[in-house]
Amino acid sequence: MKNNDDEFLAGALGNYEPGSIRLEFTAIVADGDRAVVEWTSPARTLRGEPYENFCIGGFAVRDGKIQAVREHMDTAYAQRMVHAGGQAAA
Repeated sequence: MKNNDDEFLAGALGNYEPGSIRLEFTAIVADGDRAVVEWTSPARTLRGEPYENFCIGGFAVRDGKIQAVREHMDTAYAQRMVHAGGQAAA
């Protein structure tokens, strides 16, 4: 049975050329059961245009398993590049 997260991810990933999305980790800071990770996500849109968003995520970990995630990205950039066919520069 699919949940809302599965539907969201399927819809979001459908905006990019299959196999084009990568994650490139640029920084990790951890202390106890908390970690903050910064990354870029280069890809190609379905129109073949380059896409590279910058993201940051806060993770709570317990017993070696992720308990919670808060992810942040430039949603205006994503909207412009994926849905409007805009340019990277605002």
